[in-house]
Amino acid sequence: YVTGSSGRIQTMTLTKRAIPPNAKVLIIDDFMKAGGTAKGLKELVLEMSGVVVGTGVLVATAEPSPKLIDDYESLFTFYGIDENTKEISIEPVLDEE
Repeated sequence: YVTGSSGRIQTMTLTKRAIPPNAKVLIIDDFMKAGGTAKGLKELVLEMSGVVVGTGVLVATAEPSPKLIDDYESLFTFYGIDENTKEISIEPVLDEE
């Protein structure tokens, strides 16, 4: 897959028996910058005849926007780090319902 942040090619592998045909898969990632890893995982699951039922992320960066995938849920948005004060700007994603 191609990383979203640097455009480099990375390798992701699974054995053929890791995901049975029609298996329902929930993708969970700790950190998303551009979404390349999540997109690569989704493509890998589909290649193995699995079904992605959702994608969850603990922290997603505010930029770049838009991401390479748009169907994900994130718990927190990371806005950046102030290099002078070393303060981290991160906020919970509030449910819009």
